[in-house]
Amino acid sequence: PTEDELISALASNNSGAVQSIISGGKCVDHFIVYKGKHFTPAMIACDLERTDLLIILIEAKVDLDRQNSDGISAFTVIIKWLSLLIKAQADIDLAYCSPLYMAAQEGHCKVIESLVRAQAEVNLQTVIGSTPLYVASLEDRYQAVELLIKAQADVDLQDFDGFSPLYIASEQGYLKVVNSLIGGKADVNLQDSKGCSPIFAACQQGHYQVVESLLKAQADVTSANGAGKTPLDIASQNNHYQTVKLIIEFCIRNGIQGSYLKQGLRCAEEFENDRVVELFHAATSLDDSGINVEKYHTDEYFVVGSFAEGWGNSLVTLDGRTDFDSDVDVMWLTHGKPFHLKDFCECADRTSNPARSYLGFNQRPTLDEVPAHRLCRYPPIAPLQPDRVAKSNIFPAVLQSIQRDVTSASSPCHIVHAAPPGKAGEQL
Repeated sequence: PTEDELISALASNNSGAVQSIISGGKCVDHFIVYKGKHFTPAMIACDLERTDLLIILIEAKVDLDRQNSDGISAFTVIIKWLSLLIKAQADIDLAYCSPLYMAAQEGHCKVIESLVRAQAEVNLQTVIGSTPLYVASLEDRYQAVELLIKAQADVDLQDFDGFSPLYIASEQGYLKVVNSLIGGKADVNLQDSKGCSPIFAACQQGHYQVVESLLKAQADVTSANGAGKTPLDIASQNNHYQTVKLIIEFCIRNGIQGSYLKQGLRCAEEFENDRVVELFHAATSLDDSGINVEKYHTDEYFVVGSFAEGWGNSLVTLDGRTDFDSDVDVMWLTHGKPFHLKDFCECADRTSNPARSYLGFNQRPTLDEVPAHRLCRYPPIAPLQPDRVAKSNIFPAVLQSIQRDVTSASSPCHIVHAAPPGKAGEQL
């Protein structure tokens, strides 16, 4: 079509003519001289407020982001009308559904910026209590969320059901929005009217990456809702394997075990979620055997030997069963009187105490708890003997360091009951 034909159709709001031009395969996405400037048909439709024609052009998939040499786009033309309304003191805080709320819902960042500059009320609530920040979070409008937080929007303002922006973003699984709200100091433990927290909502839907962010932000994973269910319970009930695995690992690292994990296990069993049940059995087997973080995270217990080198839980079958010969050696530094070496000490006490063993099974190796008894002194160290030092190839500095260790009160000697593999009862 000629430029005049297209401009005439747009100016007269002749949708039939515009539709005919499009159906004829003619281009409607080029620049036309309009009011002394280069405008696209979409820009002209916006300037003339021809909503029906703009819809036709949008359906024809015109490029709405094309800019002329002045940087003007269709959206810029719309903003002009908004600026005029603001300048004319139109009410930008109309109740029920404010312009800022609508802009936030659609993610129109330039409109948000204009309204914020005009001092629109960023926390104005709708009839159901939702705010611009809430609806931006609900619709995954990440950039709008960032703008509203920067504009001092209340990140914890809840709707009438108690849903906060962080709660709804967590429920929807919008990770970038969740992280923005956390960065904006949103309360990660704020509950809705039923006692559900953001981490509960994320666990319910299985959004494990959101759960991970909330845990890092110190969300309370043990908090139960009004029905007594915890985030772990609901994730187990809904068979969200990755989420359950993440929470179990977090609990073990932080010493949260016992009844909390067992309650989650019951939920998984009730709904016959077998893979999740296996996760709990693997975790609780370690807890029941005595290998747990709380017990061994002290200055008295040390994991030693092959397990510390990565060999303590050898898996020998494709189904992940533990080799029956695998074991975990945990050294226990005992209290009380020290042991004494015959012929080398000047003391009189004598004592002994054998190791305790916890049998292994498919999910974990055997645990040998070996008491390490204090000695009154180190036995003679061969490389430190005078006849050896004179002809030793060991650097003198190393020998001196060893000598300091064996004579220092801060590094006492201990003795343990131990034998090479397969030599138990034969060698010590």
